[in-house]
Amino acid sequence: MEESHNEENVLGAEPYPGAVETVKAWSKQGHWIHVTSHRSNNAREATEAWLEKIGMPYDDLHCSYDKVTRCKERARVHRAVVHEHVHADRSLQRVTLS
Repeated sequence: MEESHNEENVLGAEPYPGAVETVKAWSKQGHWIHVTSHRSNNAREATEAWLEKIGMPYDDLHCSYDKVTRCKERARVHRAVVHEHVHADRSLQRVTLS
């Protein structure tokens, strides 16, 4: 896993189609954007550089192998979490964890 999270691989990744545009729209609507990545904290700088490179707006970034726990924590605070696999559905406003 560490190999896939090295700087070269992180910076060479392609975002899912429609992801950046969808998150930009949410950001423009005033939504607070928190990114939780299933990457080690050692990949944080590369992840920040990648988010900047692809033009993804975000207010906070958390790198952790325990992504699910972090998302549940954020859902309690912000009431909504969107998972990366549902981002392309532009009609989706939010995914709420119960």
